[in-house]
Amino acid sequence: MKVIQSESMRTFTFLDHGKDGAKKIETKISPFQPYNFRIWTFAFKVRVTTDIIEDHLYAVSIDARTLKVVKNFTEYLDKFQHLPHYEEGIPDHHPQDFQRYYQLALDCVKQKLTSLIARKKQEATDLKLKETERIKKYYDTLNEEVEEALERKAGDHEAVLEIQSKQRAILMQRQSALGDIEFRYKMSAGMSLVSVLVTNYPCYVSKASVSSTMQPSGYDIICNPLFKRFEPLICPTCKNQSYALNFLCTGIRCQNCFKN
Repeated sequence: MKVIQSESMRTFTFLDHGKDGAKKIETKISPFQPYNFRIWTFAFKVRVTTDIIEDHLYAVSIDARTLKVVKNFTEYLDKFQHLPHYEEGIPDHHPQDFQRYYQLALDCVKQKLTSLIARKKQEATDLKLKETERIKKYYDTLNEEVEEALERKAGDHEAVLEIQSKQRAILMQRQSALGDIEFRYKMSAGMSLVSVLVTNYPCYVSKASVSSTMQPSGYDIICNPLFKRFEPLICPTCKNQSYALNFLCTGIRCQNCFKN
């Protein structure tokens, strides 16, 4: 704990910008305490149907604290050692909101599906056009042969009736074949939730009290042993992450905001 405490003092910087220039703000950091953090991983199955059926699996991990997508989180799972007794008696850092996490994961998958659906739709359209042209060419050839037969048998009434009946049957077959192509290449997509994995892991949290002449503030300093880092703070101005905050009379800004 002493190491974490001293490292946190070196990692985070708070500067007060007054009339006499910038000076480092003395920060009080309370002792670190363990809290239970969670990452929710939602697995979705997406079925795309055209002339064939394709199933795709998408996994999206949502950090319950930041509500951000954690990329490639499932790759960490093999490194975990599940020890349930470490979860006992540790308070949750944030209340859980399943519906919100689910909606975020759902929106993420929908964004990923945009390009897949567009690509599959184009593939289906190309195949449909190619198949349609082939069928039309085939039946046009048959119809030409029938027309030639009608010319040859123009004087034979019974033969003409028989050929015309055959021609009507060919036209019906043509329409049926074109309708079948339209049906086979009609695309649909469906999505269903396959599983939800909740990963619990403890982080160490301290309350940092920043006594600025501009505006006193408090922050949660989080040491994350899973990712082996201190979690950056969120800049109140631009909402980006930062380890350094500048206190001005106009507000609190990170280094990027301050420079710009």
